[in-house]
Amino acid sequence: MERRQVFWRYLPLVLKLIEMGAWRDWVHTTTVDLASKTRLPQQTVSRALKVLENIGFIERRKTGRGVRVRLTEKCLGALRPVYERLLPVFEEFKTLRFSGIVTSGFGDGVHYVQVYMERFEEKLGFRPYPGTLNLRIVDREDLKTVFTI
Repeated sequence: MERRQVFWRYLPLVLKLIEMGAWRDWVHTTTVDLASKTRLPQQTVSRALKVLENIGFIERRKTGRGVRVRLTEKCLGALRPVYERLLPVFEEFKTLRFSGIVTSGFGDGVHYVQVYMERFEEKLGFRPYPGTLNLRIVDREDLKTVFTI
């Protein structure tokens, strides 16, 4: 089987190993545990580990109660193009929608906008006008949305 086919065939297992921290250090597991976590048959996991080791994508050491595994630079290098293709999708500016009632304030909003300007720019992607618009959030779900900013 060609390396590219192996990569895509066993990607769910590789992703689970990443989730477990095998990209940064050795992780101890068993084929039964990996089978359970990936919903793959245990025999498939066992075979996949052997194949991934043979093509240099993982290092594996058998222990008395399972196996220690870590991903290699070669494996991480194979993942990089996938990461680079997906990155723009997840970095795209997220639109937040919420509603409220415009109210009058105390006139000190300009000060607070200046104090938090960097954070506004980081979160909103632009520098807002230094004045303020006071908005009283009424709906609980809208309030949750505002707190994600």
